[in-house]
Amino acid sequence: MKKTLYLISIIVFSLLTIATFIIGSVSKTYFLAIALVSLIIDGIFIYLYAILPSTKESIGNYHINKTISNYVSWYKGFRLNDKTFKIEDRTFKVDKIVVCTKGIFLINTPSVIGVVYGEEEDLTWTLKERKSLQENVFDNPCLSLKELSLSLSNLLNTKVCYCVSFICGDIIHVHSKSVVNPSNVYDFMKYEFKEDVLNPQQIEEIRQKLNELSK
Repeated sequence: MKKTLYLISIIVFSLLTIATFIIGSVSKTYFLAIALVSLIIDGIFIYLYAILPSTKESIGNYHINKTISNYVSWYKGFRLNDKTFKIEDRTFKVDKIVVCTKGIFLINTPSVIGVVYGEEEDLTWTLKERKSLQENVFDNPCLSLKELSLSLSNLLNTKVCYCVSFICGDIIHVHSKSVVNPSNVYDFMKYEFKEDVLNPQQIEEIRQKLNELSK
């Protein structure tokens, strides 16, 4: 992306320069003005590049929050955000929980800037940072979410689905069906539960149990 933006600015400057020679003689002042315009354009591209991660993060959050809001509204449920559960001797953190007639969904939304590599069952994944190109290792977020889903499924006596959606990753090279693009979270939830599996009474009981577990 960065190389692309620089290339565009160079092309713009070149076209402006060529245009001035085609038009005719060019004064020093006019040429400096053209160079200044090119620098301004270059600065705009660099600025956009700098804010791009936050922009992508906002868009990713928008897609996921819209999907959750629709599910809660359409299928008469509730949502929980940023919860920590203590189950036996383990502590689990989850970003978003959706409970509705269609089922229970756990969603973690890591925000990383760079390229992510990994496999579904790897203990750790690798993040190659965009600017420094350094590679950092971090825990596979799917494993803890999978463990939490199994624990909750046993405690609540119902199926619990989960996914990880990187809201700011440039490229995600992860071979896992549990890693879902923010814009595809709706399709993921729709695929996992095609029929209603919970009634209003069960949903309220699950709400109470989740609140107890998160204390």
